[in-house]
Amino acid sequence: MRRVTNNNDVQRTRIWRALLISFSGGVLIPLLLFVAAMMLAESLEHRWGLGWLANILMFSVVGPMVIWERIFPHSPACPSCGPTDTAMVATIATVFLFYSISTFLIQVLIGRLRRRDLLQRDLSGG
Repeated sequence: MRRVTNNNDVQRTRIWRALLISFSGGVLIPLLLFVAAMMLAESLEHRWGLGWLANILMFSVVGPMVIWERIFPHSPACPSCGPTDTAMVATIATVFLFYSISTFLIQVLIGRLRRRDLLQRDLSGG
């Protein structure tokens, strides 16, 4: 027996799938960039002379830390301490949101290009 689905169910499924992929992109992309930067930094910098590429990889993950450290500064008693916990959480949230939104926008772009391509195929009769 074939299940009849209406258009709302299909649309809801697409939205949930897009959100799940966006959430995964927000978690996996920064994680993979960080791991790649840690594993390749030594080789990139010393063996191949591409230290700038290692810096870009690290900045793509921890770049917002520079901004958040200025917003949430250290206490005057400990200027040499590492970043505050608030700055760390804000950095993680910023990086997650950036890569999640980027992943979602890429999905929307691919969907529109795919729809346009299908529409052109239908109109041309192929």
